[in-house]
Amino acid sequence: MDDAERTRLLDLIARTIGDTDFNELVRSVKETRGCSRLRFWQEDLLRTAGVPISNVADFVDLFEKAKWRATGRSKDALAAATTTFWEPILREHGFKKHGKRSFARVTNDCVFQYIGPELSAYGGKDFKVCYVSMILTRLNEHVGTPTFRHLPAGKSHVGSWSARTQEFADQAMPEICERTRNTALPWFESTSTPLGLACELVNQAENGNAHTFFELGCCYATSGDLAAAIGPLAEAIRRFQKELDENQACTWALKERDLAQELAAAIANGTHASLLSRWRTQTIANLKLSKILDRPIGG
Repeated sequence: MDDAERTRLLDLIARTIGDTDFNELVRSVKETRGCSRLRFWQEDLLRTAGVPISNVADFVDLFEKAKWRATGRSKDALAAATTTFWEPILREHGFKKHGKRSFARVTNDCVFQYIGPELSAYGGKDFKVCYVSMILTRLNEHVGTPTFRHLPAGKSHVGSWSARTQEFADQAMPEICERTRNTALPWFESTSTPLGLACELVNQAENGNAHTFFELGCCYATSGDLAAAIGPLAEAIRRFQKELDENQACTWALKERDLAQELAAAIANGTHASLLSRWRTQTIANLKLSKILDRPIGG
């Protein structure tokens, strides 16, 4: 196929099916190259455009050098969908862009709350939506917390959504938005303070681990309830030590045990406030949260 004919066909396809669907065809070239045949949705779009290509070689020949059509949306289908449909809802509640597809906010100057898509570990375009609340006054190097949750997906509430194409990603958004309003946002409100987050951690304590008790102790200490903080910290220290006794190579347990001991000692000598403040400052730096604290959404 010569360049003039290729340009004519590409322009015809874009005019007929629209730039968004055209871009999906362009985006799919890489994954299609190794397939034995075109996908149904690809054939359907081409048929609609009056260009009934049905084999992989002709498809790749036509689209591999095609230019992306400007639509004002991200080339990433999931990022485009979250920005168009999800961001306005989250913005109303103080969330700001945290990553290309994720959002976060800090409440009461010490509780970090995050929500974002989690792509399948198997390399597909299926995804779930995870959300967490964590206390910033516990020294952390990454977003890790015992309160990690997933939005219920599908009728079974344990499924996932697809972002295989822009159409699929857009179609997932009404359910995600509805469940964000009805499930995630009320939970975020209930865990937006140190004591609110402590209540959530208490509910998890029976099946929790050392991290659950350490975070609980930090929540109580941050709220000023020092008497309540002592028991969870002691339990966290005991459990971290148990991990060490069972496996001396658990350097993470050693580090966490020492931090829990440091906070317990600071409570005993009255220096806990300055220690928690230092931990908060370091955690904000580790998690790169200055943009969440200072930057307007979309900035």
